Amino acid sequence: MPIRTLTLVLTSDCNLRCEYCYLQRNRTAKIRWPVLSEALDVLLPGRADELEVVFTGGEPLLEFPTLRRVVEHVDRLCGNGRIIRWRLLTNGLLLTDEHLAFIDEHQFRVSLSFDGAPPAQAARGAGTFEHLDALLSRISDRHQQLWHLRLKTALTLSPHNVPFFAESIAYLARKGVRTVSVAPAMGQGGWHPDRRAELDAQFQRVSELLGRHYARTGLVPLTMFRKTRQAGPEAPPKWLCFAHKGENLTIDVDGQAYGCVLATASYQQGTAPAMRPVVASLWAGRPGASGFDERPAGMTRAAQACGSFQFSSRRYSSYGRCAECQWAGQCQVCPLAAAIEPEWVDPHRVPDFLCAFNQVRLAHIDRFPCQYNPLTCLAGETSPAS
Repeated sequence: MPIRTLTLVLTSDCNLRCEYCYLQRNRTAKIRWPVLSEALDVLLPGRADELEVVFTGGEPLLEFPTLRRVVEHVDRLCGNGRIIRWRLLTNGLLLTDEHLAFIDEHQFRVSLSFDGAPPAQAARGAGTFEHLDALLSRISDRHQQLWHLRLKTALTLSPHNVPFFAESIAYLARKGVRTVSVAPAMGQGGWHPDRRAELDAQFQRVSELLGRHYARTGLVPLTMFRKTRQAGPEAPPKWLCFAHKGENLTIDVDGQAYGCVLATASYQQGTAPAMRPVVASLWAGRPGASGFDERPAGMTRAAQACGSFQFSSRRYSSYGRCAECQWAGQCQVCPLAAAIEPEWVDPHRVPDFLCAFNQVRLAHIDRFPCQYNPLTCLAGETSPAS
């Protein structure tokens, strides 16, 4: 199976302690170069014509010398016509002019973790809003190609910052950010099913302000609201996730490979007992070890056996059963989402906050008008502003 994406956890350490982060805090380590280079030597030769290499952590810029070394090593390994795409996931607080020059030289895509308005960003740390606000201004002034084409802000929506969601999207739109992704925090803390109306009201405000922003600029920065055709009802997919296929591998700090970064030892702190077989099914072993090449098939068998990666009529949340949900065919709740809940007892139970987020966002996306967008347009379409 050709590897399409290789994610490297350079370190499990981080310079922040975000309230909703599920990265292990009692296990900070960094990957050793002999271990990492061996994994690269095993995984990369003779693979897919195009490969994306993703650097993450912890905070990967804590190990910038290793990151630079990986780029040089991969360029030597794959320099014969293969297309290598680089991506950096960072909280941005350590980004220097040196880093930005390197990012520009190698055409990195950057995913900047930034929750937006000051009260939302406060959960990431005091003073971080001011730092990132200034960083965005610096990038827009000095790194135009990165700003327009390769920078994305990644907003984590948690029960804590739901009241500031619309304010955060409005701030990022005013700032001129071209691409904003939103993902729900996976923990249950602070969420009650009765808060769904509050979430719906925030999405309504977001929909209205994006409509005005689109009418004024022709752009829709929030990726989940970009669409060029009206979505119709979809049948539930057989598989909720394809991490078991082995096309996207993650190398953790100990050199072990996994089908998903969320299954790594760095991210599993007190895995819920009911979810341990689900997490274990995505372990691929150490690259180069005996039997490693057979592990993708083994992951698929294990995923089938545990059942959590397939749509099931037994899945449910406080909002009802998935089989009866009108959005079942478009649901994006991660099968590993419940693994970080130490008291979770039912692998078929969907975390309520994730269920509410998916149902509310899909309802508002469905009502949002189709639009032309230069980043997502279909062939032959023209801008209504032209």
